[in-house]
Amino acid sequence: MPSAVYVKANALHPGGLLLSGVSALGVGLQDGDVLTDAAGQKASSVALVVGVVLAARARQAAEISGRFYRGGVPFSLIVEQPYPKALVPG
Repeated sequence: MPSAVYVKANALHPGGLLLSGVSALGVGLQDGDVLTDAAGQKASSVALVVGVVLAARARQAAEISGRFYRGGVPFSLIVEQPYPKALVPG
């Protein structure tokens, strides 16, 4: 089960969410990465990131972007968002 805790800024990264249980999600994140931005919002809490993702999906955004740090190196991440087509009775 993915989880995260807020960590303060240090010499390696700005403040953000220290991720765990994310490696198996298949979106390029690894346990120990620090998510600092989700869709242009600072990743200051899990609730904020969940809200940003839900709002983007409600708008049917094609992609959700983010920024994370791994070993002091910043990376950008873009996750494409699939939306199932409505079934047409027939």
